[in-house]
Amino acid sequence: MLILLWAWLLGGCLVYAVRRREQNRTDKDDQSLLQTGLDALARKLPLGLIESLTVLSLVNLLFGLFTAVQFTYLFGGSENINLEGFTYAEYARRGFFELVVVALMSLALIMWLNWISYRQNKRQIRLFNGLASITVGFVLVLLLSAFRRMQLYEATFGYTELRLYVYFVMGWLAIFLLYFGATLWKRPDRIAIGAILCAIGFLASLNLINPDAFIVQQNVARYAQINDLDVEYLTTLSPDAVPALANALPLVASDDEVILISSCRYYSIEDAPEGCTGTRLGILEENLNGRFAIMTANQETAQWPAFHLSRWRAFQTLQQIATLPVE
Repeated sequence: MLILLWAWLLGGCLVYAVRRREQNRTDKDDQSLLQTGLDALARKLPLGLIESLTVLSLVNLLFGLFTAVQFTYLFGGSENINLEGFTYAEYARRGFFELVVVALMSLALIMWLNWISYRQNKRQIRLFNGLASITVGFVLVLLLSAFRRMQLYEATFGYTELRLYVYFVMGWLAIFLLYFGATLWKRPDRIAIGAILCAIGFLASLNLINPDAFIVQQNVARYAQINDLDVEYLTTLSPDAVPALANALPLVASDDEVILISSCRYYSIEDAPEGCTGTRLGILEENLNGRFAIMTANQETAQWPAFHLSRWRAFQTLQQIATLPVE
């Protein structure tokens, strides 16, 4: 009911905003004080085309030189881990956060210049848009580099929720950059719509992919190839991951390797006290049995007001594989 109430209120606000915009097209006196002030500022402090093109040309020149000089750093992959002394985490994080900062600064610069620059004819508009599109292209190159770094990080250590979210952020940022570049030529006033749609697409695509189940599936597939699986991390995921964890049981059943749990990582395998070590199969079975015991004891979650689809699926799966008796 709360979701429906807020949806109704938000829908009314959007309808009001659209109608007010349509009225503003025919009645300029009905503009908000903020819009009136911004329009007046743009008229009083215009920036000439030469100045705008100079700024964009210098930015593009800087991007071009940076890409040429740092090409090995941007796309070198594992070579940078050895040559520059970065860890995989530092290499990937620097790529992602550098990308975010550069993308925001570049988009803000282009939007500001587009708003305040004075252009007299279509030729000048095309010239400005062409240089701005080149800037967007350089940002996409940095995006490709950041994506490549994250691939290297994920291939070495596997998927986590944060790494998966970073992938989706970069994917939808690329879509928005392409949309941004297209609107510069057609409808610059529609940039905000693209940002909202990309934000909605980011959330919708994450829900559709079912992140926790996807993470388990990808890490288990990686384990089948290189025999490396952080099973303890996977057991911290939500009930969405339970069916995929259950499917992983046969795969780790023959794995006799003894590993340390994270809370005992400062010990060695030989010196670790009791309870600090275990096999992947043992850790996974203990977690699934514990989940089943908690779900069985907590009858409130089985009632319809607390119904949750992923929890119901997890319970159905655990009923089939649990080794603990149902009390």
